[in-house]
Amino acid sequence: SGCGGIKAALDQHAAIETEAKFISRWMSMLSDARLSVLASHQMSTQAERVSALEFEGIKSSISNLRSFPFVRELEKKGRLDLCGAHFDISTGNLSVLNHTTGKFYSL
Repeated sequence: SGCGGIKAALDQHAAIETEAKFISRWMSMLSDARLSVLASHQMSTQAERVSALEFEGIKSSISNLRSFPFVRELEKKGRLDLCGAHFDISTGNLSVLNHTTGKFYSL
C-alpha cells in the first residue's frame, strides 16, 4: 500500500538516524525480508519490490513475535492467535496471511 517505511527499508541509505537510532533499528528488523525480496525480485519494478517487502515484512513481524516465549506459550495453549493482514489503501483490498501456505488471500 505504499508504506514509506518499507520504501526506505529497501534503500539502506534512506534511513535517517535519530539520536536514539530508532529508525535504523526498526528497519534492521526487515533485513532478512529485504534481502529475500531483492534476491527474488531482481527483474521487478521498484513498486513491485515495495509491495513484496510489505508482505514479507508482515511475515517477519509474526516470526519476531513468536520469538518471545510467552507468545509461543499462549499460542500453544490456544489462548492467542497471531494474524497477519495487509490493507492496500489505494484499492481497499484486505489480504490475510494463511500460516499453513505462507500466502496472503484477499477477503
